[in-house]
Amino acid sequence: MGDSKILKHYIRKRTRRSTEEDRLSSLPDAILTDILSLLPINSAATTSVLSHRWRHLWTTVTRLQFTTVAHIFRQLTHRNHLRIINLDFSKLSYYLNFDLLNSYFRQFSRQNVEEISIEYTISEGYYRVPSCLFNSQFLVVLRLEGMFKLEKPLNNLGFQLPNLKKLVLCYIVHIPFWFETLFTSCPLLEYLCLHVELLEPKNAPSLNAPSLRISAPNLKSFYIHILGFSSMMQRAKIYFDAPKLENLSISDCTSFYYFIRYPTTLVNAEIDLSKWIDDDEADEVDDEDYLQHMCKFVGKMFSVSHLKLMADRDTNILPYLDYGGDAYLPIFRNLIHLETGFTDVGMSGWTDLLYYLQCFPNLEHLKVDMTVDPPYAQSMWCDVHSIPNCLVSKLKTIEIGRLKGTSNELELLAYILSNANVLEKLRLHVHIEEKFDLKDVLQKAYEVWKECQFYKAVFELPRSSSTCEVVVSGRSVSASGNALQNGYLTSQIYMGPST
Repeated sequence: MGDSKILKHYIRKRTRRSTEEDRLSSLPDAILTDILSLLPINSAATTSVLSHRWRHLWTTVTRLQFTTVAHIFRQLTHRNHLRIINLDFSKLSYYLNFDLLNSYFRQFSRQNVEEISIEYTISEGYYRVPSCLFNSQFLVVLRLEGMFKLEKPLNNLGFQLPNLKKLVLCYIVHIPFWFETLFTSCPLLEYLCLHVELLEPKNAPSLNAPSLRISAPNLKSFYIHILGFSSMMQRAKIYFDAPKLENLSISDCTSFYYFIRYPTTLVNAEIDLSKWIDDDEADEVDDEDYLQHMCKFVGKMFSVSHLKLMADRDTNILPYLDYGGDAYLPIFRNLIHLETGFTDVGMSGWTDLLYYLQCFPNLEHLKVDMTVDPPYAQSMWCDVHSIPNCLVSKLKTIEIGRLKGTSNELELLAYILSNANVLEKLRLHVHIEEKFDLKDVLQKAYEVWKECQFYKAVFELPRSSSTCEVVVSGRSVSASGNALQNGYLTSQIYMGPST
């Protein structure tokens, strides 16, 4: 009787397992191919051991992604089915046969491949890319990361990418002259990302000012990051002719930028002018004409609703907004979100910012991060003569980072709270720069005490908005409150690391 029960249980279990196997095997090859295409190619290839049916099924994948080359290419007998190719050669630079690899690229360029991504992030050396990769009728996405060279002689270049919509080129050394021809060959291009590293003069082929015109009638998003500059090199000039541009991100403290047409469709802009060069070179590249020009360039972004502007002491363009006098201040009527940060500008930077907030009459959300080392004297703070309209009637949230707990900052916060009539939240991040040994109990207690003293002073400030919540966080203490008693805020304090 016991053996009979065991047998019945075995039969039921085997039947259930067989049903699952039949359910899987009943799937058509097209669905199985889609599933295998989501796996790395080496994982997809291992499924060939499952059964005779699976032996060659992995060779029909439509997406190819792997970090080993070996003999896998030769076994992909159905290359015409490949749509997406992701190659990462970062760990295999010494084992690559580029001649063999380029032959496969030529085959892919003749097939219906829609997306090609190559990653070769080796600090030294180039990888060769056949120019036929830039002549594909079907390619929609092309991403090349790492230093590459075109195989074809530069004087014989020709590009044809009629269906390309996304192009990412990272770690380009200098601005090649064929860039403009490449962009012109992509009439449907919507997304462009460039990362350029300018060579030092001793290695650069020329010290002449590089120039680049980007003509893309359908471009919606453009991101450019340029590193490398010497006083012996002239500033690069970048021209935009993109009437449909919606998103713009520039990280570059040296190049001149120009709009050929006003960017009336621009919604999001991020401009980072922070310097990366050594301090001893700062004076060599400081150029007032450059700051005035970049200020005019930013001033033409009047259609943006989200703006991020980062700079430092030598690239602070705020004082140049009124280059034509108060009557000519650029007005950003659509701007709702502003994020800005200036290092080493002191309280004078705050004075500039509060004054030029009048350029953003409808601003609702402001995020600011300003630092100075060492702290400026209290005399550096001066009140602005007119209160910005957005501070009085529009601003709902303000976030301020890297506060040091000084009396200057309390005066600034008092000004904000007393004039922000509709403010809903004021968030402060405090970093009191004391050399505390957090393992020492007494020093830890002193840090907590200093933070609490600053928080107490903040919450004692009168404010004009009865619904404003103030949130303050530091290394040891966080506090928040929005209750109003006798015209002052009350708060709750939480011990422990801030979040």
